[in-house]
Amino acid sequence: MNDRPSGPVAFLFTDLEGSTRYWERRPHEMPAVYARHDAILRAAIGRQGGVVYKVIGDAFQVAFPNADGALTSAIEAQRRLLAEPWPISPAPRVRMALHLVEVSPEPDGDYRTPGLNRLGRLLAAGDGGQILLTDAMAKDVHPDAEVEIIDLGEHRFRDLSPQRVHQVVAPGLPTAPANLRSLTAHKQHLPNFPTPFIGRVDVLERADAALRDSSLRLMTLLGPGGIGKSRLAVEIASRVVDHFSDGVWFIALAPISDPDLVLPAVASLLGVRESVDQTVLDALSAHLAQRHTLLLLDNVEQVIGAAPDIATLLARCPRVVLLATSRIPLGISGEREFPVSPLGLPLPDAQRRSSAEIEALFANEAVQLFADRTRAIRPSFTVTSENVAAIVAICERLDGLPLAIELAAARGRLLSPAQLLTRLESRLPLLTRGPRDLPARQQTLRGAIDWSFELLDPREQRFFSELAVFVGGATLEAIETVCGHDQEASDDSIFDAIESLARQSLLNLDDATSRVQMLETIREYAAERLLQSDLRENLAGRHACYYLELAEEAEPRLSAFDQVDWLDALALEHDNLRAALSWLHDSRSAVELARLSGALWRFWWIRGHLTEGREWLARAIDLAETSSLDARILARLLDGAGALAESQGDIDRAVDYHERASSLWTSAADLLGQARSLENLGIIALHDRSDVERARALHQVAHDLYVEAGDRPGIASSLKNLGDVALAEEAFPQASAFFTRALVIARELQDTRGIATALTSLGALAFLMSEPDRAALLFEESLPLWRILGDVPGLALTLGNLGEAFDHLGSADRAKPLYEESLALSREIGDKQGIAFCQSHLGRIARQDRNIAVAAGHYTECAELCRDIEDFARLAECVEGLAGALADDGEAARAASLYGVAHGIRRSTGSPLKSVHLAAYERDLSVVRTALAEGRFDAIFQKGAESSLQDQRAKGIGPDMLVQN
Repeated sequence: MNDRPSGPVAFLFTDLEGSTRYWERRPHEMPAVYARHDAILRAAIGRQGGVVYKVIGDAFQVAFPNADGALTSAIEAQRRLLAEPWPISPAPRVRMALHLVEVSPEPDGDYRTPGLNRLGRLLAAGDGGQILLTDAMAKDVHPDAEVEIIDLGEHRFRDLSPQRVHQVVAPGLPTAPANLRSLTAHKQHLPNFPTPFIGRVDVLERADAALRDSSLRLMTLLGPGGIGKSRLAVEIASRVVDHFSDGVWFIALAPISDPDLVLPAVASLLGVRESVDQTVLDALSAHLAQRHTLLLLDNVEQVIGAAPDIATLLARCPRVVLLATSRIPLGISGEREFPVSPLGLPLPDAQRRSSAEIEALFANEAVQLFADRTRAIRPSFTVTSENVAAIVAICERLDGLPLAIELAAARGRLLSPAQLLTRLESRLPLLTRGPRDLPARQQTLRGAIDWSFELLDPREQRFFSELAVFVGGATLEAIETVCGHDQEASDDSIFDAIESLARQSLLNLDDATSRVQMLETIREYAAERLLQSDLRENLAGRHACYYLELAEEAEPRLSAFDQVDWLDALALEHDNLRAALSWLHDSRSAVELARLSGALWRFWWIRGHLTEGREWLARAIDLAETSSLDARILARLLDGAGALAESQGDIDRAVDYHERASSLWTSAADLLGQARSLENLGIIALHDRSDVERARALHQVAHDLYVEAGDRPGIASSLKNLGDVALAEEAFPQASAFFTRALVIARELQDTRGIATALTSLGALAFLMSEPDRAALLFEESLPLWRILGDVPGLALTLGNLGEAFDHLGSADRAKPLYEESLALSREIGDKQGIAFCQSHLGRIARQDRNIAVAAGHYTECAELCRDIEDFARLAECVEGLAGALADDGEAARAASLYGVAHGIRRSTGSPLKSVHLAAYERDLSVVRTALAEGRFDAIFQKGAESSLQDQRAKGIGPDMLVQN
């Protein structure tokens, strides 16, 4: 249809929020409402040349020939809709979303492009009255001075990659930032509390203002344990979420005692991975360099040695702000110390004389905290003129410390405030028995916990101390197993003890995760009590045994249908697993340490704890080699160490580990072990060493061993690997057969990762067979599976492949953001092959845009990486890409020389051009031949080919060839 715009098309989607509810409640008024809604929209759309190409109920889908017209139309329509005197209440509200995409209309006048799926999801995430924009749209509009486009940061929607979202703010439109209903709340990653925050209004206002000050980089809330720093920090952070476009993140450091694990903890939460040639600090710096983010580091005091790394991270990331809680300052330049005082206390008794002063006590924040926490266990409780004096006295005795007040209030189920005060006063000597070198308030807190502890019966006291063996909380099952060793203990008695301790605020019960947790201050106290007993060693041994059994139960499930659940379960117990590893290492338990480390390597690999995993595996291997250890246990350790080393690009060490493992599996006559080691060596041979023949031989033997053992997951894996070998040789029918058989088995096993892997491989096959549309469908099918798994290498690979498919379909606007996301992920994990792939293809897009300087930058970085990893096929591709860009710019002679260089690289290294790229290559080459005089092209081309060979022999192929010729 001739009236439909094509090329870069700006789309406006609208939807009347809650229309079904309006039709049910006000059916007689709705026809008139809808008619007016329709007239306002169509008038605003028509004035900017928009075309309403589809209407679904009250939802409009509109195409505009330019972005500015679409934005102007949306603002005009939204203003009129919001100002309209509607005959129904509440007034109807229309949500709107805008997106820009390169597309042409179908013959029936409709538009079909995946970009509109993204727009539809964005529209559904907004609220009525708002106008939301995709990043592509926001970058293309030129709003008037009164219109502001605000950045809402990244959000993720179902089955889609994260996208940056923007909102239109203008006179007559809502000014509050949109609270998007995205799949993952990217903006706020803060813990939820079951009780409301009480008091400290002036502190919140000052902290809010400080964090919005662009000069602030680090603010540290200082105070003793129990004063409420963590709760206050979370409340402060929740109030400035709107200010940080890339989100607010809470990192709990209480379970960590090693300063070297602080940055890995931050990286893990953010989904950032390090590599062998990129430290976690470098990876985090790259990830956060341009992000406007608040990081809340809770309980820094026990890992204060991480302060230099934190300072470096801040220096490298100018838009990152840190909010820390600590008992001592970090000592970083520019740190703004923010001492946290106890809750405000009423005036002394002598000054409380008037009824007005008595009434003012009811509003006191310490009194309010006591009342609120008492009502949590005794809903009928109220503050009255009869009990307020006792409550005030209790708060004074406890120096206004929130934790101490909560512990006291927990006794309110049975005791009145007056009775509680009497018991508390009888414990006054305890309140001053803390170490003399501790601050008075900390002595008071210790006294309050002492008091709560001594009110427990002996069995509860013992149970309370035993719970300190868990780090980061524990499940009821874990507590039963580790602490239920007493012959008199039963399931019911343990549950009763947990409920009793929870009622007394010594434990927290997390309904969402069914976990029992302690505040770190209370856990420290419990740990001291445990050390004073004779229970510590036996209890730590049972704790390590429990988590060893959990890890070994999880290990085979990490490649099964419920692998995501088990990965999440291990992630939830990571702090307990670390504690178990530490105890086993310190106690020189070589066998158990080897078993636990060997069971965890796949979890560390998939979830990106590469450096930490390699360190534990190395420790276990060192201890194993000085002990008498079963060959199969050591071989499994070596397999894991090799896999993690290969993931970080430490190839020589990976080969050594796998070869040692293979020898041990063979000596033990373990077929599956032999198959796994050979499979790992085959992957390295094909993907890291480009040795196709060796890879085929290794994968074939591995396949035969899996078949002999009847191991179907292994058979599927080896079929996929054999398909990769066939694909490398462009033996497409064989590759298709291998990949299809692997997919069938993976689906039968409900193996999410196996399915994702096979789909991605079939997509790569379709692409190389010049079927980019089918490839895109396969990649899009696998993409959400990689996201569900949290598998960053697989996700980066598939994003890049999907980008290449769209690129070959002529949709560079869809390809570019996919390449960019893949590049960012590849940088995070240090995947040089992935980085080179993305740089090469981003260079191609820059070439299409006739931006030679940008293209040269991409191609040069690609060439540097390719030389390092000896990926000569990609190196030749980079040289050919730059040659094409030069030809586009009229420099035919230089282009001919570079085409010769690329030809020499391919010929000397056995790296032929893939058939899928052949047509474009020959087309470019023909343009250069035509531009040069007869015979001149051949001479320049041959000289370039010879120079590449000479350069290769002299110093290795490098990016300098891109500028020398």
